[in-house]
Amino acid sequence: MMRIVRNFIYIIIGFVLISATPGLFLGEKGFLHFIQFFQLAIVNVKELFVPYSWEFYMGTGMDQKTYPLFPILWERYFYSMKVFAISLVIGIVVTYIFLVFVHLLPKKLRKFVYSFTHLLESLPDVFIIVSLQLGIILFFKKTNILLAEIAVYQNDIYLLPVICLSIIPIILLFKSTLFFIKEEETKRYVELARTIGLSDFRIMFVHIFRNVLYSLFYRSKLIFSFMLSNLLIIEYLFNMYGALQFLLIARGAEFIITTTIIFMPFFIYFTVTEKLVLSFIGERKSV
Repeated sequence: MMRIVRNFIYIIIGFVLISATPGLFLGEKGFLHFIQFFQLAIVNVKELFVPYSWEFYMGTGMDQKTYPLFPILWERYFYSMKVFAISLVIGIVVTYIFLVFVHLLPKKLRKFVYSFTHLLESLPDVFIIVSLQLGIILFFKKTNILLAEIAVYQNDIYLLPVICLSIIPIILLFKSTLFFIKEEETKRYVELARTIGLSDFRIMFVHIFRNVLYSLFYRSKLIFSFMLSNLLIIEYLFNMYGALQFLLIARGAEFIITTTIIFMPFFIYFTVTEKLVLSFIGERKSV
């Protein structure tokens, strides 16, 4: 328990230090100013204990306006997390359906599917997002039918962001699951299941897939981090004004608060789930 608390404190300290990085460049050009850096870090920590000073700025020049951090941050946070959660659920469901479908294909067609997956993974995320936007614009020009809203100011949109964000878990989960399945197929219990007459489908989706889930849990940390980084790109390109876009405009204490709110649920989830998984499979590891 103390190790978990210590890890969390280290992460918060990391957020504080990141919030103070502008202090490194306050002064003569060509040098890093560490005194200003630590002074700014102390100022940011002090601001955490002054809630009425938690504000953020939007606009430039004469159009710049000041807004209180709350409740706006909560509204934008829940919007971002809804997009994240829907994309993740869609990614898991589609991956499972896709695995069943591929498992029923002949071996030659399976190789084609694997190659297509590698090709899709190699495409930059920004390219996929912009391509979807341009495709909808061209379709609208030809048919006068708007499939989904694009870059609407201060209007919550879901369809395109969810489609773009769900591509990541689909590809990563599919590739990771295939890799772990191949590892499991070499184990003795699979041979034993076949000798007693169990069908390949039952062996795959009852026995092998259950064991693969344990390995996928540790892989999910990478998937979540990829999704969060891409959610920031998606929010920017679609003008979503979600919680992750606050990271681009938040300063000082506001940056620390925003990053902590975004990070906290994932830290709790992985800490609790890993403990449960390890206790379930009878292993002992530190979080």
